[in-house]
Amino acid sequence: MKTRRANVGAARLHEALDRTVKRQARGCRKALKKCQRHFATGEVHALRVRFRRLMALLELPAVFLPGDLPEALQRRLKKALDIFDGLRDTQVQQQHLRGLLRAFPAARLYRDHLQHREQKAIRKAARRLRRLKTKRLWKELERLRRQVARRGRSADAAGDASAVSEALRAAFAATAQAQARERGNRPAAIHRTRIAFKKYRYLVEALAAWSGSSTNVLRQRLRAFQTLMGDIQDAEVLQRGAREFLRKNAVPPELGGPFLAALEAALERALQAYLAGRSQLHSLAPEKLQLPELS
Repeated sequence: MKTRRANVGAARLHEALDRTVKRQARGCRKALKKCQRHFATGEVHALRVRFRRLMALLELPAVFLPGDLPEALQRRLKKALDIFDGLRDTQVQQQHLRGLLRAFPAARLYRDHLQHREQKAIRKAARRLRRLKTKRLWKELERLRRQVARRGRSADAAGDASAVSEALRAAFAATAQAQARERGNRPAAIHRTRIAFKKYRYLVEALAAWSGSSTNVLRQRLRAFQTLMGDIQDAEVLQRGAREFLRKNAVPPELGGPFLAALEAALERALQAYLAGRSQLHSLAPEKLQLPELS
């Protein structure tokens, strides 16, 4: 029996996109209200996921709608997500430190510093989230839905499904080209691949979300590949932050040196893990995924 793979024409593209934007915007509003009432780890994570998925979905109308409303909405959502940057930074660094705490006293010193920063970041993020103005965001999402509906009734709609399909192939090609330009294990080049892949991932997840396809396994595969590159960036951020902390606090080299060496080794392991798994990108090409066929 053939795997379910929807053939999506222009009419269904616009109708389904309209419904999905409505559903995801409603989910974002509920998650935001919940997080504003009770600022906790679970609520923050749920809100970040909701906002990121809505940003991903907006990649689709950005392909065929005139003007820059989808991009403007993505910028608004990104600005809201930026509220959590400082908090996420301290939490991710603490997570990567766990395996080093027993062996390195300097790691414990830096952990204590990060915990102090985390508490300040929590208070700051909670305060900013309570003050976040979203009335214009919801109104402009409604305006976007009206534009999508009008587009679906227009003569220009016929080519939109093909345009989305072409945008998907172009996003993957850009990622493959960025990866081909990598030389050795330079983190900066790998970071450029990660940025290109993120756009491709957004398009893939958006297509899967509104087409009714099963998305969990697909999201896991996309996230696993992006994590290989994200781990490198996280290791670099941890290394820079620790080095700056040790310098500012005049931690003796006999304490700080072994800790920094361990962080350098962790970065190297992250680089080697990516280099060993970088060929996974080819298994994530559009033709290898169970995505709806656009026509």
